[in-house]
Amino acid sequence: MVALKPLFVRAEAPLTALEVLKRELRLSGVPEESDAEALINQAVRECRVGFYRRLGATLISTYANQELVEDPNTDLEYKAYLAELTEIRWVKLLLLNRLPILFEDSSGEEGEAWNTEGTFRKSDRAALEQLKLQLASQVESALRVLSGEQEMENTSNWNITLIEPKTTPGRSGTSIFNSEDE
Repeated sequence: MVALKPLFVRAEAPLTALEVLKRELRLSGVPEESDAEALINQAVRECRVGFYRRLGATLISTYANQELVEDPNTDLEYKAYLAELTEIRWVKLLLLNRLPILFEDSSGEEGEAWNTEGTFRKSDRAALEQLKLQLASQVESALRVLSGEQEMENTSNWNITLIEPKTTPGRSGTSIFNSEDE
């Protein structure tokens, strides 16, 4: 099976884009031609299809061809970074449902890679489910921004206001004792 190239994760010499993605997922030790590698490729493929369904070829081409600069200043530069981060998160979300079962059932090189670099091997079920919900929310929010359904947040327009209670809280014990008798 031919390894797929991620849409937005860029190659960093001497690493290919897929190797960079695996590094970001903390799965760079997964051996080539393994079941785990096949699952990673399947997740990349599914992520690509999802991006095409939500963004279309024109937006994908726009973000993928945008040069990533060290200090982004335009919406397009930020969206190119957002697309890359979203791809990493989306693939991670897809793998969260697949890799733990594979590595629990495997031995040899795949099990060794999981033990040395596996991000999720010590997570309990509740923590894993919480992580999945968080990633799904981040991916969905980013897809809305990337597709133009939602505007990007402009943090320079944020206004922070301190809100204080209208009354001063009572002393300790005032909820137990009648404070009017004092």
